[in-house]
Amino acid sequence: MKILENMRLGALSLAIVLGIAAEGHAAFDTLAVQHFVQSDQVVAACVDAKTS
Repeated sequence: MKILENMRLGALSLAIVLGIAAEGHAAFDTLAVQHFVQSDQVVAACVDAKTS
């Protein structure tokens, strides 16, 4: 579980850094959020599948 937490924090940090680099362009921010939400859902689904 520690690995998943680290991956999630890393992805969030990356999203923040990229968001700053893109100087807050709304379209970029929306795409980044959608990407990381989807990634989060995939990770959650994998965890659910392995624990059930």
